[in-house]
Amino acid sequence: MRRFMGLGLLIGLLVCAATLLSQEAGHAPNRAYTSQSGNFYLNGAAFYNSDTTPSDISAQLNVLDSLSTTELGYIDGVTAGTATASKALVVDANKDVGDCRNFDALNVDAGASGTAGSYDVFPSTASKGKLSITAADSAGDTTTTIVNASQAGARTYTIPDAGASASFVMAAGAQTVGGAKTLTEGAATPAVALRLGATATEGLEVKVYDETIELTNAVSTDTTCVIPAGAVILSAQVNLEAAITGDASGDDLLATVGLGISGGDEDGYGETSALTQNAKIDTIPDWAVNAGETLAIFALKADGDTACTEKFTGGTGQDVRVRVVYAVCNSLDDAS
Repeated sequence: MRRFMGLGLLIGLLVCAATLLSQEAGHAPNRAYTSQSGNFYLNGAAFYNSDTTPSDISAQLNVLDSLSTTELGYIDGVTAGTATASKALVVDANKDVGDCRNFDALNVDAGASGTAGSYDVFPSTASKGKLSITAADSAGDTTTTIVNASQAGARTYTIPDAGASASFVMAAGAQTVGGAKTLTEGAATPAVALRLGATATEGLEVKVYDETIELTNAVSTDTTCVIPAGAVILSAQVNLEAAITGDASGDDLLATVGLGISGGDEDGYGETSALTQNAKIDTIPDWAVNAGETLAIFALKADGDTACTEKFTGGTGQDVRVRVVYAVCNSLDDAS
């Protein structure tokens, strides 16, 4: 009889233990409970009670308790992959996150080596295209850097519409755009203002050259206006876009600015009365057939006739506008 009672007690204890184990294993993940081993579980997170550091649970709970209601709100209701006001950013399963408004960073990479990336910039009007900055494969593992030169003020640079061609000229020097060409810095092409002829290639043409040039630190600065041989200058005009200064070099006698021939007559087409902003030259010269000459801006003494050895300060802000009108006689077309 005692054997049966002892066996029944053992069976009862085993059943009780199995029940306790099954209840512990069956706790819902959103409940708080303590396991038989003394570990604390909160909403599925485990806080272990160490034999050597019995205060582990308290320390970990204190971390949670240190978070303010606002801080806890940052992670409450977060949608992975979508930026929400005053919420933490969490990427989605594809490591994407979107709808951010402003984002600042010191260094940003679009893509990675072997993985293409791009920067897309949209205009203010919907469905009006976008500007996409991408990279093409290079011959080697090199970096192409876009950097600005020092600017004297705010600048806006407009990319021209190249039409069907993807190429356009950005700077002076050797270019290959529709064939090899070499362009002159700041060159201005004289425009045909009047043509007296039966076709576009014959008769008398009146051309206008109009350019603003930046003076250099020298006693003269050439324009890009080359009067062709056989042409007649009808008028020559200059306006000082800003007050012109000298660098106190040489004889220190810079007093006026002259428009003349490079390497020749310094005031052949007039001189200003002063160096102040908007001082002008307005000249209708005696008609004479030119042998081909380049016009230049010269530093002159107060008499307006004599070149000085003081140099222009030159550089940013030392600008002079030059406008020249001249006539060219083109031969009549050949008879067919």
